Amino acid sequence: MKKILMLTGALMALQALPALANEDGGPKGGGKRMGIFEMQDADKDGFVTKEEFMKFSTDRFTESDANKDGKVSKEEVKAHHEAMRAKWEAKKKEMKAEKGAEGTPPAEAPAKAAE
Repeated sequence: MKKILMLTGALMALQALPALANEDGGPKGGGKRMGIFEMQDADKDGFVTKEEFMKFSTDRFTESDANKDGKVSKEEVKAHHEAMRAKWEAKKKEMKAEKGAEGTPPAEAPAKAAE
């Protein structure tokens, strides 16, 4: 029972993260970010139902339960967190590369030498 309460508490804490984001809900420096609320709102109607919340929570639990024994250990949570962090870091690099390619100014013509 303690584990369920702790997991529920952790999931509830994750819901507070969008409140800490920029005013536009995106990351600092612009761009669009999907917050926890948007990920839970499966039908995109602007509301999270109990069913949507429970499905999201169950899916996260299932992702974390690496050995599929119906229980999540600290090691499994840590491993899942590290995997998600690595995935996010790769995504950030990809986004930076795309932004760099888009934000590169066109090559300027060489200035004519003053006579």
